[in-house]
Amino acid sequence: MDPRLRLTELELAEDAVYEAGGRNIFHDAIEEGVQRLNSRSPVGSKAPVPLQPAMPEFPLSFFGIAKVLDSTKKVCLLGDGEIFIGGEGEIVDRRYRILRIGSSSVDVEDLLENTHHTLAMQQ
Repeated sequence: MDPRLRLTELELAEDAVYEAGGRNIFHDAIEEGVQRLNSRSPVGSKAPVPLQPAMPEFPLSFFGIAKVLDSTKKVCLLGDGEIFIGGEGEIVDRRYRILRIGSSSVDVEDLLENTHHTLAMQQ
C-alpha cells in the first residue's frame, strides 16, 4: 500500500454529490432532523418548540457522616463505585466542592457545570 496522499483523488471525492435517499453519513443527524422538520411543516403554522435536554442524574450520592472526636464533620459520598470522604470547603473527585454539611443532607457545587445540588442521605 502506498501511504502517500493523492490530492487529485481527494479533490474528486470532495466534489461528489450525495444523492441517496437514506442517511447521509457526511452530515450531522441533528442538522438533518431540523431540515426535515422545517421542510414538512405547512406554511403559516407554528414551528414546535424544541425540548430542552433533561438534566443528567447527579453522579454522587450521600450515604454517611463521620465525626472523629474534636475534628470537623466529614461526609461519605459514593460515585461511580468509588467512595469519597471530605469536609466543608474540600473538593472531591476533582470536580465537586462540599459547601455545607447538614444532619441529613449535604450541599455540593459542581465546579465544571457551575451548579449546586443538595443530596439527601440514602436510607
